[in-house]
Amino acid sequence: MKKKLFSAFLALLITLLYFSTFVAAAISYVELDKDFKYTFRLPAGLYGSESDHYTSLTVIRMDSDISYCLNPYILSENGRNYGAGSDSYSIIPARLHNLNATKQRNIELATIYGWELSAKSKADAFYTKIYVGQEATDMEIIAASGPGVSLAGYNNWKAAILKKINSYLKEDPSFHGSRHEITVGGSLALTDTKAILNEYTVTDLPAGLSATISGNKLNLTATKDFAGGTVRLNRLHQYQGISRFYFVTITGGIWRQPIITAAIPTPKVATVRLDPIPATGAFRLKKTDDAGAELSGAQFNLKNSKGNTVLNFTLNSGTYSSPQLEEGIYTLTETKAPRGYVLDSTPRQIQIKGGETNNVYYTTPLKNIPQQIKIRITKTGEDQKPLAGASFEIRQNQKAIMRITTDPRGIAESTPLPQGKYTVSEIKAPLGYTPTQETNVTLSGDESGSASLTQEIKISNEQTLTEISKKDATTGEELPGATLTLKEKETGDVIETWVSTEEAHIIRGLHQDKTYVLTEDLAPLGYALCQDVEFTVDGAQGVTNKVEMIDELTVTEISKKDATSGEELPGATLTLKEKESGDVIETWVSTEEPHIIRGLHQDKTYVLTEDLAPLGYALCQDVEFTVEGAHGVTNKAEMIDELTVTEISKKDATTGEELPGATLTLKEKESGDIIET
Repeated sequence: MKKKLFSAFLALLITLLYFSTFVAAAISYVELDKDFKYTFRLPAGLYGSESDHYTSLTVIRMDSDISYCLNPYILSENGRNYGAGSDSYSIIPARLHNLNATKQRNIELATIYGWELSAKSKADAFYTKIYVGQEATDMEIIAASGPGVSLAGYNNWKAAILKKINSYLKEDPSFHGSRHEITVGGSLALTDTKAILNEYTVTDLPAGLSATISGNKLNLTATKDFAGGTVRLNRLHQYQGISRFYFVTITGGIWRQPIITAAIPTPKVATVRLDPIPATGAFRLKKTDDAGAELSGAQFNLKNSKGNTVLNFTLNSGTYSSPQLEEGIYTLTETKAPRGYVLDSTPRQIQIKGGETNNVYYTTPLKNIPQQIKIRITKTGEDQKPLAGASFEIRQNQKAIMRITTDPRGIAESTPLPQGKYTVSEIKAPLGYTPTQETNVTLSGDESGSASLTQEIKISNEQTLTEISKKDATTGEELPGATLTLKEKETGDVIETWVSTEEAHIIRGLHQDKTYVLTEDLAPLGYALCQDVEFTVDGAQGVTNKVEMIDELTVTEISKKDATSGEELPGATLTLKEKESGDVIETWVSTEEPHIIRGLHQDKTYVLTEDLAPLGYALCQDVEFTVEGAHGVTNKAEMIDELTVTEISKKDATTGEELPGATLTLKEKESGDIIET
């Protein structure tokens, strides 16, 4: 060195030698560039004077590390190259250099920001050398010169370095001390808004977590085994260690120059806490019918591998996208089918993988088949009792599908039919009943999800209606009092016997298409029996079968005849009485025509009396007769009158014998008319 050191430095050297441990080190080279020069003034008392000094750019590598002189003088004396020979160097604590913690820290950071993290130009080396000397000695920089350097340039460089040092001391990454969740098997990127993350190195990671730094982003990836933990990052980690201070000595132990290597004894640490959350994924599904048309309304249940329900959902449209779910195997079960379709309750497994969407049941949709419906007909009569034997035809679009017949319970049931519109026609009614009108049926599914449904149809049949009238042939009015019997023609079975009234007689339930015989057992008094009436029942709906039996009055023809000629004999006064009661039925005078009396009671006996015979005729004795009421019979009663007989005798008074020869004349006394001579 050009200046003599004060005796105080010699005392310090003795102390240093006492405490220090000597280690071998090597100066790889000493590079001297005299084109760079700076002028400085040391503080009063330091190194003996306040005179101006200058030095050139000297680059020293100690054990391959860049080192810096704490003494601003150059490390050369009389051109000696300290890289040769058996020079040795000792590491001593920095405090023995009278560097307080702040100065040491600033020097350490300046050597890193000024050189290690620079473009490593000669200007960077030059400015760093100046700053180290200035910080260590408080020297005043008077001038700086060299290619691309200046005092102003140094001051600007120094301001930038101090800003970085201040950032190091006061700023942390924006996410420092924060806590975040990361998906197991997934990734997380944390952005440092302070833009200083590029100075950090990840030094500690919990198991199952990896990390990289890219610009201002900390990219984290968690494996499935990640259980949480804290990530540690060190700022300028590659320079952390113990700053080494060397005293350069030559043979004989003469102290020459203290130098320092760039290192950061106390690391600047940033941390971030990460908590694991399970990896999640999703699934999509589609629901269609057999034809591929999307179906809405299906409901599903989703259970995890433990059998716990994690989701119940409804397809409001034909497709569904799930929320995020933890990784794992799930069981999907349809709990409610779309209306009109069969429930598909088959459990299906869905595998959820983190960060993925399972589309298995979207690309291959889940299908439902339409429900089918049975038509069940319950057939009853008007009394609500079941009717067997009714046959029905089921048609769709005018095409017959099937025929069914009611059983003893009155029930007929079809096989399952596709949903749609059908017509049910009764093609054969139960015996004694009229068929019903056609019934239009719309078969629709429901929300039960059952494969087969039953749609009930209640059909009540009315009995056939037969109205039997017994009428008077003359008036056309209902004729009461006739005893009538209805029989089935084929079997002769009696259906009913009744007496006619003033109202038509109603019989319900006669078998359609069968023939019946109506017989008059007893005609009303005064009426002849009617011949049997046959009729066949029409079973058509709404038809009232009407049967009429017309009764005519009994006809009794009474003749008053001449016994000789057999001709009708007018002029006789006749009276007809009922024998039993003596009641006079009628009195009349005979004419040249028989006298007709209608309505005499059948099976009754009547007495015909001649009250006055025609002139010249003798009264006839009474005639009795009984009226026959058979159909078509005319009862005939005859009363024969004979002429009166007058026997005139002309006798001999003596002998009493007939006396012939006398001429006699017979006259009517009143009129004098000659009857005979």
